[in-house]
Order: sequence, then C-alpha cells, then structure tokens
Amino acid sequence: MTRKARFVLEDCKGAIAEFRNGLQGSEWRRHWVLCVTLLRTVGHVLDKVDGESNPQFRKIIDDEYGKLKNSKPHPSIFWEFIDPERNSLLKLYETSAGQGVTIKLGAPGSSEPPETDYHYVINSGPFKGRDQREVLQEAINWWEDYLNNIDKRLNTCGT
Repeated sequence: MTRKARFVLEDCKGAIAEFRNGLQGSEWRRHWVLCVTLLRTVGHVLDKVDGESNPQFRKIIDDEYGKLKNSKPHPSIFWEFIDPERNSLLKLYETSAGQGVTIKLGAPGSSEPPETDYHYVINSGPFKGRDQREVLQEAINWWEDYLNNIDKRLNTCGT
C-alpha cells in the first residue's frame, strides 16, 4: 500500500486547508514553500519508502513512474507545476506564484470598513492567472488518483 506517501499527502492537504485569506509576505512564502515541497515529497516517499516494502510493489511503482515519464509533458500538473515549481523553490528559491492585496475604500465619509481582496495567483508558466489554491488542489487530486491506481494494481496482484 501507499501508506507513507498518503501520510505526506494528508499533511499536504492540511497545509492547503490552512492557506487562508490574509497570508502575506514571508508568512505566505513559507506556506507556499511548504505546500509545494510536500506535493513533490509524496513521489519521493512513494519511491524511497513505500517502494521498498516488497519487490512486487517496487515493480508496480517503477512501472507507473515509467508510464509517467513516457507521457511527458502530460499530465501538466506534474510536469509543468509540481516538479518544476519544487525545483525552482528548492534550488533557486524562486517561485512562479505571488500574492497581493487590494483595499477598496468606501465613499468619502462612509463609516463602512474598507473591503479587502487578497490575491493568490500564479504569475508565470502554464498555470499563469490561476488561483494558487485551485492549482494546489488539482495537484492533490492528481496524486490521489495516481496512488489509487498503484494500490489498485497491488491489490489485483494479491500482495
């Protein structure tokens, strides 16, 4: 089973759930680094930990990763977001994402508090213009499908 990889995936879901409006500056950056790093860690733990649990599982994981490599550049969520964003963060400490805030002031003399609109948008690359939280959720969904497929194959083999 993909137990350890799913453990990482659950931590990633938790980190994404904590990605709330109001995160700005270094707090936002630390949270973004955490989410992206955990997303890529799922695959590393699948390979290095779950893959070592038995030879049949190792073969299935290697086979699925071979299929993934041969399908490049698809799925784009892996090849154009999870992998390169993590590499950019960990090797260059650069990101394709950003954050900002717009404060909409009321009419002159209004006692209404200003309206605040937080922006969490991917600024470059194939996911440019998309909300970061939506892209993170898409990555979570992709990993769940990928792990489910591996577990299904393992269960079919009777291990």
